[in-house]
Amino acid sequence: MSINYSLIEGSVRRLYEAKKKKAQVDKWYEEVKKKEQLAISNFMFTNVPRGEEHFDITLTEGIEYYTNHKHLGVTRVRRRKIVWDMKKLKERLSKEKYKAIVRKRYEIEDIDGLIKYLRKCGVDPKRFKSFLSITEAIDEKELNNLSELGTITENDIKGCYTVELLDPYIKITERNNDSEV
Repeated sequence: MSINYSLIEGSVRRLYEAKKKKAQVDKWYEEVKKKEQLAISNFMFTNVPRGEEHFDITLTEGIEYYTNHKHLGVTRVRRRKIVWDMKKLKERLSKEKYKAIVRKRYEIEDIDGLIKYLRKCGVDPKRFKSFLSITEAIDEKELNNLSELGTITENDIKGCYTVELLDPYIKITERNNDSEV
């Protein structure tokens, strides 16, 4: 039985061409975004009062905005990333506080070795842990809760983390209906 692919060729072609056009537009957008965000950041650095990361602007020029002005809010966003020193944190906090805010994840590195070992009764916890890879992470929500309750204070965690500034980006918000652009 012969299949007539010409019946679907138009759909395949349109989808393929749309995919190619989207890739081109995405590439163009990333180039424009990089260039214009740098220009806006430089403008803010030299013209907006120190410490302010926002300004309002109204687009009035061009065919699209001549009669239909667009009121926009422009904000430079600079997120921060907290990097925890788990060893220091463990030393500074009580065992109960540490357990309350740290979530551990265990991964078995050698399941065959673990099974053989467990078959021999007398399970030694230290030996059992040697088969595991343990990762620890802060439960930010629980840390915030305990901080609000006063159970954990700034002094408790002082020196146990560093704050890294991530690359800034520009956020543009329409003022008419508060939708992001």
